[in-house]
Amino acid sequence: MAHTATRRAARREPDSKAGDHIAWRGLTVAVRVLIAIEVILLIVGVGTIAAAYGAYRSILPIVPRGADIGDYQPRATTILYAANGEEIARVFDEEDRILVDLMDVPEVVRNATIAIEDKRFHSHRGFDPIRLVKVTHLEMTQGGQEQGGSTITMQLAREIYLSKRKSFGRKIQELALAIEIERRFSKDQILEMYLNQVCYGDRTYGIRAAAERFYHKDLKDLDLHEVALLAALPNNPEGRSPYNHPQAAKERRDLVLREMSSEGYVTRDEANRAMEMPLGVKERAPRGLLSYRAPYFTQHAILELVEKYGHDRAYGGGLRVTTTLDLDVQAKAQEIVRNGVERASGQRVRQGAAVVMEPNTGRVLAIVGGKEWSEQDQYNRATLAERQPGSSMKPYVWAAAMEILGLGPSSGISGAPASFNVGGGLYWSPNPGGSGGMYTLASALAASVNIVSARLALSVGPEAVVRTAKRLGIRSDIRPFPSIALGSEGVTVLDQATAYSCFANGGYRAAATCLAKVTDHNGIVIDDCHPKLESVLDQRIAYDMNQMMQGVVRGGTGRSAQGLPAPTGGKTGTTDRSCDAWFVGFTPKLTCAVWVGNDENDPMYGVYGGNVPCPIWKQIMTMAIEVTGKSGGEFPGPGRSLPRKPSRSVALVQGTPAAEKPSESPAGGGGGGRGAPQNLFY
Repeated sequence: MAHTATRRAARREPDSKAGDHIAWRGLTVAVRVLIAIEVILLIVGVGTIAAAYGAYRSILPIVPRGADIGDYQPRATTILYAANGEEIARVFDEEDRILVDLMDVPEVVRNATIAIEDKRFHSHRGFDPIRLVKVTHLEMTQGGQEQGGSTITMQLAREIYLSKRKSFGRKIQELALAIEIERRFSKDQILEMYLNQVCYGDRTYGIRAAAERFYHKDLKDLDLHEVALLAALPNNPEGRSPYNHPQAAKERRDLVLREMSSEGYVTRDEANRAMEMPLGVKERAPRGLLSYRAPYFTQHAILELVEKYGHDRAYGGGLRVTTTLDLDVQAKAQEIVRNGVERASGQRVRQGAAVVMEPNTGRVLAIVGGKEWSEQDQYNRATLAERQPGSSMKPYVWAAAMEILGLGPSSGISGAPASFNVGGGLYWSPNPGGSGGMYTLASALAASVNIVSARLALSVGPEAVVRTAKRLGIRSDIRPFPSIALGSEGVTVLDQATAYSCFANGGYRAAATCLAKVTDHNGIVIDDCHPKLESVLDQRIAYDMNQMMQGVVRGGTGRSAQGLPAPTGGKTGTTDRSCDAWFVGFTPKLTCAVWVGNDENDPMYGVYGGNVPCPIWKQIMTMAIEVTGKSGGEFPGPGRSLPRKPSRSVALVQGTPAAEKPSESPAGGGGGGRGAPQNLFY
């Protein structure tokens, strides 16, 4: 028995060793597998960390430096105001955005956004792991979700710094950038940036612009259901547009209200009552030119703003611009021009334009660019159209002659018809426009004698006339043809008003401006737009010109301008075939230029400076004096016309008696073209 037991034991011993060996081998394999898994995980982890770090490093250069919210400057709408503070225009390219400080955003508006977009906004550091897990689960089990996985900070990162194209790489950058933004900015700063940045649809960006666009209200005046709708829009502004998809907008709004109730921002009863309300959005208001008040004036003010600050800042700098516009003067001047053109329609007058400004400051009070602004006709004839001024050009000729030749108002000039040799064997025989006798400089201007203007212009040289006109304020590309003496070169209504102001204010060019003050959106002054005055004409000459143009009104071609409650001077102008007719005049405190004509340059019938534009001018000035209170006053100057001696010995060009020379057109042609010598008169 013992032997048998010993043999059994012997047989069992090898079995035990074999089992131990098998167990050891299994353990070794398991350990190796675990090590391999750990290595793989380590490699994956290191790779993920490296990828995340790489993404993090990739966005550092585009993160704003510093902790000041001022580093963040989104494009914002520029707003223009009339002189009385009433808004007249909003100027923007694609994004209508009105910036707002967070302190001016009601708490209910902030809470609505946080409730629907990022419940744990105040507790996370850029991304919300809980939300990401929830969203991922919903995507896997239901194929979609009402709320995305991006926090407010991640959305801000995407809106400001990243492309809109979805990709894994962009999401990594979004996460990394959100963390960096959270590190550098406070929660209040982030929420303020978000509320100013995001799109609410209908080309509206930022919560303040959205409140005004959809409800015509300030943020503080919004009701709960209106707040909820605005908070609902950034998630899908086009797909949930209250204008185009009202049912989808209402469903999302009601979700916002339920979330606000769930988070304790409002009671359940308040949410339920708000859900019963209709969307209540206001009808879409027009934008751009169609929304501008005083569009002729506003158009030019915007052009001036662009010229001064550049397009990007003018259209996206969030400027607040107080203009020089007087809304009453503008509206009434527009009506006067329209009525005046309609009264003369039987004489084939179809258009008119006018500018009213202050001669001592250059501030423009009104611009009438046509009979009536419309969606079909937005051409500003007061600032863009260069029309032949006719005899309203003569004051520049007189001023040049007085300055260069030393002439005075009582200097004698022949009014005899003549032909002038203008070179190349060509002769110019202008219509004399007078009785043919001797004139003083003053009487020749009052009677608008063409032959006197021609003699003066040729004596000083057409180039000198151009230089004088430009110095006084004519910016058009006027050329020194002999016929410039009679107004053959085109000028604008605005420039005429600017140049004539030099005669009213004692010889200073007051740069015409529509801008009174420019600030940023916080009210910090950028430019006070002080009047810019430059001495361009000797005060004695300005005074004498002033006195002579008062004579035009007292007993010359401008008699229709009599009767204002202030000293009045001015000059008429009519072109060949009556294609253009003008009156430009002034008092000590106001200057006004008026033009009538046709866009197609068609002739008018029986129209000249004294019978259509002059009465319109008088009506505008009478009204403007009454509205502004700018009556009375005295013109600056020495108080009397001082005798002069010629500054240098220059004989006046007398020409050859007209009967002895053929009337031929000089180079430039004849007929009515720009630069051609014409029979311009009155």
